[in-house]
Parts: sequence; C-alpha cells; structure tokens
Amino acid sequence: MGVVLERGQLEGILSSCLNLNQLIIKYCKLPYKLCISGTVTSVLFVNCCELDEIDLQATKLRRFEGSFDDKVKFCFSSVPVLKHVNICLIGGAGMPYIFGEFARDLPAQVKSLIITAYSDQVANFPTETQIFRNLRKLALLLESTYDFDIVKVSPVLDACPLLQYLDLVQKSTITQKARRSGIRSLSPTCHTELKEVRFGGFLGIQEEIELVLYILKSAMVLKRMFLSQYLISPYYSVHYGFDTWKKRERERLSIEQKLHRQAISSNVVVIIQ
Repeated sequence: MGVVLERGQLEGILSSCLNLNQLIIKYCKLPYKLCISGTVTSVLFVNCCELDEIDLQATKLRRFEGSFDDKVKFCFSSVPVLKHVNICLIGGAGMPYIFGEFARDLPAQVKSLIITAYSDQVANFPTETQIFRNLRKLALLLESTYDFDIVKVSPVLDACPLLQYLDLVQKSTITQKARRSGIRSLSPTCHTELKEVRFGGFLGIQEEIELVLYILKSAMVLKRMFLSQYLISPYYSVHYGFDTWKKRERERLSIEQKLHRQAISSNVVVIIQ
C-alpha cells in the first residue's frame, strides 16, 4: 500500500513467493506495464497510477478485481481457471474499452463480471458492444444516473446470450424524474437463459418501467425479478430505514398493475420492495 514499484520488481516478488494466494496493491505508483504470474489465485488493484497494461499469466488465478483512474489494457495470456472479474476504469475511455476490446478478449471460462461506471461514464454509455460469449452473471453498478436514460443498458443484454443472472444497481436521487417525452417502447427480443434479475435503486420512473417491461417480455425462462428501492447487497451496504413506498403506495400498486401479465415466462415472480 502506497509504495513505488519500479519495472521488474513486482515480477521478482511474485517469482519468489511460491505459495502466494492473494495479492492486494493499493494506492501505488507502478510501471507502465505489469506481468502477473506465479501461484496467486486472487488479485486486487485499487487506484494505482501510471499503469497502462496488465499481462495476466497466473495459471491459478481465479478472481481479478481492479479499480483504476484511467483505461488499463488487459492481456489474458494464460489464465485457464479465471472465473470472476470485477472491473472499474474511471477515465472517459473506460466504458468503450470494457464493452469493446475487453469483452472480445475476455476468456471464455469467465462466468461472472462486475462493472462499475461513474457519472461521466454512465452519461456516455456505449450503444454497441462486443459479445460476452459465455458470461452467466453480470452486475452493472451505475454510480450516478441523474442524467442517464436507464433504457440504454438494454443492448448489454443482447450482448450476453448465455446470461442467467443480472444485477442492475443505480445510485440516483429520490427526486429524479422521467426525462423523456413520447417514450417508444422497446421491442422485445429473445433471451433464452435469463433466470433472475435484481434491480437496485428502483424508483418506478417511466424509463425504469420500460426497461423492466422489456426484460419481462424478452426473458423466456425468467423465474424471479426483484425491484428494490435499496442498493442491494453484496455490492453496497443495505439500509432499510427509509421506505420510499410508504407515501407512494398508490403508485406502487399502479406499477404492479402495469407489470401484471406482461411476462413471457409463466413462472416469474415480481417483487417490488
């Protein structure tokens, strides 16, 4: 934590730690390119500057997490057992890279992906994305959606043909209102694997309902949809002290009515909390 590493130093440490399981690097100044190798099974980077590229050659690596101040290029050279990736690239080029080159190069065995996007990135959410070939679980954590049309995340579902579990969590204000007029409903597509959707930070505004309807009408085997006013765990601490629906019970019933019998799946249960 908080150290300066010159080129080759981290590689030297890894080569001499023959039983290393976990590597955590926080607030460090790093060389432009790093190579992660050896026996390590879990790697976490937090706010490390200067770094441009990480070459992952750790054959036992199962989990990789990283939060970076700018775009970092990832080379998945040799990670045959990597299953879980948690990524946040704060710079403006982060989202196009994640949904473009990063998605294209992500190893097929990766089944779980968490993506965090901050306000400037959310506002420029990509309209096109590469295919995430074998992804089973996706979590999109949107740190600010004040000026963002949540419907714009719908193409991501089309880019994950084998997706089974979707967590969508947005941080927005209670006073947030629908921003579009004359909304045209999304045309349903066909999602044959999606089983469960959790939508955290759900306020019931028009764009959110449109996205929910799109999923209900598209997910053929959906079993459970959970719409929560709270920021759902395990991504955020859950606070149950303030219930926005207490004074909006009529509105909640209206939302339930709009969603009633809209699902293509006959087994789905929709919960609004």
